[in-house]
Amino acid sequence: MIYFHHIAGAGGRSVIKSFLDYAGDARIFQVFFHEDGNIVMRGKRFHRSPQPRRDAFFACSHAPYYTCEIPPNTFRFTLMRDPITRFGGRYRQHYMALQTGITTNWVGNNILECAQQMPQSVVLRQLAMFSKEFNIEEALGKLRGLNMVGRCETMTESLEALSMQLQLESPLQEFTEQEHSTFYGNPKIVARSRRRVQAEVCEHYAALQEIFEPEYRLMEALGV
Repeated sequence: MIYFHHIAGAGGRSVIKSFLDYAGDARIFQVFFHEDGNIVMRGKRFHRSPQPRRDAFFACSHAPYYTCEIPPNTFRFTLMRDPITRFGGRYRQHYMALQTGITTNWVGNNILECAQQMPQSVVLRQLAMFSKEFNIEEALGKLRGLNMVGRCETMTESLEALSMQLQLESPLQEFTEQEHSTFYGNPKIVARSRRRVQAEVCEHYAALQEIFEPEYRLMEALGV
């Protein structure tokens, strides 16, 4: 079994699409991710669960490491991303949702307020994924115990490394994330949201660096 510890906002959708494409058809992603998290395609089972079926070829979930029940000898991996960039992407989705009249559970009027007011399990998600107590050493130990830790910023190299380590019959193909206009239906909102987030990150960069300092320390110690 291959198990992907999916950190929200760190490029996981592209990884899942790559494995679905390898098994047959990446177009089934919407069904797998949003509707039926237990599908079989060309004899390969894909299961979205922290307690995956033992006959799964590929499994994944957003669940924290310490809540997962993964069979022994499973190939386990994750993908990480620059902390401010990752959180900025999540904040951008919140902003676009508000622009189209969709209510979210996020609070705050700008990216800094969101980072200050949202739960730490959302803000420091990469750390929280591997330590319930937000302990850097504990998270570092869990991450070093995985078979591989890749980077969203180097997706091509991460997929190449996965293909080689898993000895796949054909290499995983990279899928760039579709523009959010797919979900929100308005390219102007997509462009406006990008400019807004970039401006807010620049304005509040020093304060954001301080908030995300634990994750930067974690990634530096891990060497990714």
